[in-house]
Amino acid sequence: MLVVAGASDPAMGPDTMRSTWLQWYPNAELAVFDDAGHFAPDGSPQALATGVERFLGRGTGQAGRTL
Repeated sequence: MLVVAGASDPAMGPDTMRSTWLQWYPNAELAVFDDAGHFAPDGSPQALATGVERFLGRGTGQAGRTL
């Protein structure tokens, strides 16, 4: 599972994701968008698309973790 958070999100930011989703799903990965707030996918659509492509491409040798 890929969990996405905006670095500037005061409610559902990286710390919240680490203490909830990443605890519930230990194999999940967290992608943090440095230039996004609460609506990270809307604020950083290109970074989201790149991150999802990399996440899904892990099995094909195209993986990367930098967003």
